[in-house]
Amino acid sequence: MQHAAKAEVERNDAASVQVDTAVLDAVTGAIDRLRFGTVLVTVHEGKVVQIDTTERRRFS
Repeated sequence: MQHAAKAEVERNDAASVQVDTAVLDAVTGAIDRLRFGTVLVTVHEGKVVQIDTTERRRFS
């Protein structure tokens, strides 16, 4: 079994949390692909379990 790399992310309370770089890549990729919309990250027991993207298309 291969272990994923971890990245340290700062939180507002000056603590840090370990996040898989694959999760960070998935979130940033979802944001990069959007022009208008939302990215929803679902966390269970301190771990990211799902990323949902809702795209808005605007017609003039």
